[in-house]
Amino acid sequence: MLHEAGCIKSNPATKLERMRVQQGTLNIPSRDDFRRILEEARKAPLLGGWKKSSYSEAADMIAFLAYSGLRIEEARRLVWGDIGKESISVPDIKHATSRRTLYINASLANVIESLRRERRGNSSDDPVFTMESPRKALTNASIRLGLPHVRIHDLRHFFATSCIEAGINIPTVAKWLGHRDGGALAMRVYGHLRDEHSKEAAKRLTF
Repeated sequence: MLHEAGCIKSNPATKLERMRVQQGTLNIPSRDDFRRILEEARKAPLLGGWKKSSYSEAADMIAFLAYSGLRIEEARRLVWGDIGKESISVPDIKHATSRRTLYINASLANVIESLRRERRGNSSDDPVFTMESPRKALTNASIRLGLPHVRIHDLRHFFATSCIEAGINIPTVAKWLGHRDGGALAMRVYGHLRDEHSKEAAKRLTF
């Protein structure tokens, strides 16, 4: 600013090198580790000696986030009227003008069925989840299993990774995640996974 205003002759910042922004390492649990975490979270009511119920809404919320890729804020805003037979109308937390459609996969359908079974009689305006976050249950389950810490947002990465490993193209995954850039961000974050998948697919190619 001083150089541009003519207060100093030379800009001392020209000799400084621009710092490179390094992307953090993703901590994505394997499918086996995730199943163990989920099983451990379901045990929490029994481990805690709760006599009222052995059901764990936290475990269902963990599974819901992992199998849907929803952000925690999106899951909090879901009401039963948003969930149809084949798809979910996901509330848009960043731009209130539109929603996105997420089609329900088999694993997600099982979680929704469990939630409906435990939350009978709810109207279309009632929230799907009564809790704010399953963060504590997720952290405690990881600790008891001796696994690295898994954040709530890592469940979203788990969903995206599972989709790519299943052969789903990145633009489609990005659409399901609610990205509006056509897949540019997903390519930066998950592009190496797509390359690994393509490499393995090439090994199976025969003529």
